[in-house]
Amino acid sequence: MIAAFCGAALTGYFQRKFFDEAFWNNGCWLIAVAFGFFVFEFTVFSGLRRPVEKIVRAMKLTASTKRRFLNNHIFTYLVFLVQGLTLGGARPNLAMVMLLLVLFTAAQFLFLLLAADRAQKEKWLGSAQALPLLFFVSGFSALIYQIVWQRVLFATFGTNTESVTVIVSVFMFGLGLGALAGGQIQKFFANRLLQCFIIIELAIGLFGMISIPYIHLIGRLVPHNSLPVLVGTTFLLLIFPTMLMGSTLPVLVGYMRKRFTSAGAMVGQLYAYNAFGSAFAAFLTVTLVFTILGQQATLILAACCNALTAYMVWRISLQKPTHASTTTELVNDKRKSSHYASFQIAYFLAAMIGLISLSLEILWMRIFGFMTANRPQTFGFMLAIYLGGIAYGSLKAKRWSEQGKNPYSFISRALLKITIFTFLSVPLVGLLSAWLAPQFGLIAGFILLGFLSCFAGAIFPLLCQIGATSRSKQTGVIVAWLYFLNILGATAGTLITGFVLFDEFTLGQNTAIITAMSFLVWLTVPRKFSTKGFAVCAAALVAAILIQPRLYENIVANLQSFPLGTNLAHISENRHGIITVESDPESDIIFGNGAYDGRFNIDPIKPGNIITRAYMVMAMHPHPKRILEIGLSGGAWGKVFSMYQPLRELIGVEIDAGYLGIMDHYPQIASLKNNPKWKYYVDDGRRWLTNHPDERFDAIVMNTSYYWRSNASNVLSREFLELCKHHLNPGGILFYNATTDWDVVYTAANVFKYVVPYVNFVFASDAPFNMSAQQRKENLLRFVGDDGQPIFANANPEYSKLLEELATTPMDDIHNEILTSKNLWEITDDNMASEYRVDQGFLPAHFRW
Repeated sequence: MIAAFCGAALTGYFQRKFFDEAFWNNGCWLIAVAFGFFVFEFTVFSGLRRPVEKIVRAMKLTASTKRRFLNNHIFTYLVFLVQGLTLGGARPNLAMVMLLLVLFTAAQFLFLLLAADRAQKEKWLGSAQALPLLFFVSGFSALIYQIVWQRVLFATFGTNTESVTVIVSVFMFGLGLGALAGGQIQKFFANRLLQCFIIIELAIGLFGMISIPYIHLIGRLVPHNSLPVLVGTTFLLLIFPTMLMGSTLPVLVGYMRKRFTSAGAMVGQLYAYNAFGSAFAAFLTVTLVFTILGQQATLILAACCNALTAYMVWRISLQKPTHASTTTELVNDKRKSSHYASFQIAYFLAAMIGLISLSLEILWMRIFGFMTANRPQTFGFMLAIYLGGIAYGSLKAKRWSEQGKNPYSFISRALLKITIFTFLSVPLVGLLSAWLAPQFGLIAGFILLGFLSCFAGAIFPLLCQIGATSRSKQTGVIVAWLYFLNILGATAGTLITGFVLFDEFTLGQNTAIITAMSFLVWLTVPRKFSTKGFAVCAAALVAAILIQPRLYENIVANLQSFPLGTNLAHISENRHGIITVESDPESDIIFGNGAYDGRFNIDPIKPGNIITRAYMVMAMHPHPKRILEIGLSGGAWGKVFSMYQPLRELIGVEIDAGYLGIMDHYPQIASLKNNPKWKYYVDDGRRWLTNHPDERFDAIVMNTSYYWRSNASNVLSREFLELCKHHLNPGGILFYNATTDWDVVYTAANVFKYVVPYVNFVFASDAPFNMSAQQRKENLLRFVGDDGQPIFANANPEYSKLLEELATTPMDDIHNEILTSKNLWEITDDNMASEYRVDQGFLPAHFRW
């Protein structure tokens, strides 16, 4: 593996080292890339062949199977010839390495299957032993659906906190209802459970293939202007597929209950395989799948996984069923002890561990998103580690159950570890980020999250062990109820944390609250509690209360990697996110969820935030009367627009209400709130435009964030630009931040007839930008400050100089020129290119299909 990475890195080094025109023109590139390619192939072959052969020799296979595989598996290394795409401009990065590893692993499994004799193939493909592995595939496809559906729903209903929380909650609640439905299926179709599982998988796949058009259809028919409508619509869209997904675990439990000596072992294995599949999907989707496939193609991939699972289960259903012996069941029956009698507590613990687990997931998602400025890959990485930890914890619970040990003992230890790790992990991550580097904090955070999810993942299988026995005919029903309560608690955790805790308390306080919840639940677990143990717990609780304020001091600044001891000027925390302000001698700097979001400056001659871009809007339209500003940030741009005398109305749409509170600390900008021209809405910009189809503007301005941030493609895509175009008056202009990405400009050129770049922004319109220098100057002179004096008629000669510069700046249309480029992506809702292909993908834009 190390050799493979080294080879890929060497090839990339040569490409980047000599990637200039002279080098490419004289033909030396071919020698360099060919050399790197040769080194890559050689190191991969020499580095992987021996470990693979060693693993196969250690497997329990027939001698003939091993011989056939070892004689022919050399051909599987041909998949690494995909690296040859670098000769056509592909970039050797993480996405390409993932593609090579996936292809190589698939080729190894295929050759091993071809080399196996008939009996071995039947054992792998036609026996119930394959069901846990197929549940892995089922979990893989389910997580893909969740990620894609969330993206589609965010584009349809908005990415504000209400939409995000409702979508996740409805998804979870649907899984819970599906668990109850699965319990009833197990009860009434006990002899047809595999057939039911086949139907469920096929139904999920069929819905997945048509889901995007279905969501778009409902989105066009239903207004998005109220929370009850959002809840009802999301429920209508997701209830059918999520119920199907939620029913799979109880159905399989009902089928496999006689093959295990304990319910905990059975649920632990199935739960682990399913969670491993979901973790793999979370990682692979954001590192590879989205860089190659769009949303619709990704859903087709998931549907193929469902079809493959259904086919393999159908083969298994044709085999004559075998069950565990009666002796095994009797042994299991004798193993029961008094600690199973109080199984009613299991239902309470199932709900509470779901609440705590999802609260922790949301808390850490906020932390990691803040630390990485909401990179889209962050969610996938975090989810992969979280689900991987749950899977590993489930396997630990399986082994504990098989040993017949008291499950309450394990649950008590797990909850105590969750309490301690939750309390200490967040400040530790902040300390490492501020003291060393943000990368160290991220790595530590991922490791700690893995431990936390491992402890949490071990609890649910053990609760199933408490609530049922392996010989009970009602095992599937009991597991279904436990699963339902667990998901119900998870749904409550999403709603409580997302809507209440984040809105009312700070990050440090929320961490303390979740720690306290975990501690209180730990106290309810039945166990022997000595006086000494009680004293230790009381002392630890008092110590935690005393050190909590000091431990979480400056936690936000630390997580943002400011030097230790930094006191931020202002911090706003609510359910929409975290806004911070850093003091600066020139003008204070504002950050939104960890990313630079502007400065509090409206003076055009002051450096820092290039506020001249806001003034230039009026120099590109002859008579701007009505402006829509999407993304208020600190309010500097809105204040500049309001100073333009001929302007009649300025509408601001901001997704985070916290910015309005931050503005109050800066009176010069806060005066915007009292300006009769200004109206503002706290809403998602795309959703606001959809909900106001009759509104028209002379200019729409978006000082949007970096093109690579999560969900940035929702306001950079062709579909969104067409929506903006619909809201422009004849001759209207769209002016928005491309953040130096020419793919954004290229997309604008595919929608509008005229495109003019300015600094890192782009002007787009269907009318030519043909204002003369004199017209521009006249418009710029109509900016009047709060003192009643024209901004550019100042006695300071720098203003006159800047006025002349802005009036005479060349503004050349590049529409036709940029459309001829073959190496730029047209950003769409489907391909999400700004987030997953521009920097993260390995295929250049001319590799299109």
